[in-house]
Amino acid sequence: MSKKQHIGIVCPCGDTFMVPPCHSTGRKKYCSKKCFYKYRGRMKGLKYLIVQKNKGWFETGELFLNQLHKTNMNKYKRLHFWINKIKKKTGICKKCKNKKKTQFVNISRKYKKILSDWTELCCSCHKQYDFHRKEASWLSLL
Repeated sequence: MSKKQHIGIVCPCGDTFMVPPCHSTGRKKYCSKKCFYKYRGRMKGLKYLIVQKNKGWFETGELFLNQLHKTNMNKYKRLHFWINKIKKKTGICKKCKNKKKTQFVNISRKYKKILSDWTELCCSCHKQYDFHRKEASWLSLL
C-alpha cells in the first residue's frame, strides 16, 4: 500500500500545514480553529440589514422583572412575578399541610405589595379558596 501524498497549504496567518489531497479543494483552509475564527469571512450573498433592535428580547431575566412596570402587563401578573421573586416556595400547603405543587394566594384580595398578605396553597385548596371567598370560616383556617 502506498501512502497518499500530502499537500502543503498556506494559512492566512502565514503558517504552512499539510493536508491529504481530498481536503485540499477548499475544505481545509486554516491551520487551527483560532485562525479559522480570526480570518474567516462572511459567506457570499448573505446580507444582514438590522433596521431596529427587537424590544421583545431581553438580555437577562432581571431586566425583564425590572421592566414589568413599563409594560402593559396588568397589576395581577406583576404582583405574582414580584411575590415569586421575593418569597421562596416551600411546596407545603398552608391549609392541608400536604407537600404538593403550590401557588401564592393573596389573602385580602386587595393585591397590595405586603408580604404578610400572601400565603402558599396547593392547587386544590386555591380553587376552594376562590370558590368560598366570602366565607369567614374558610379564611380563618389560613
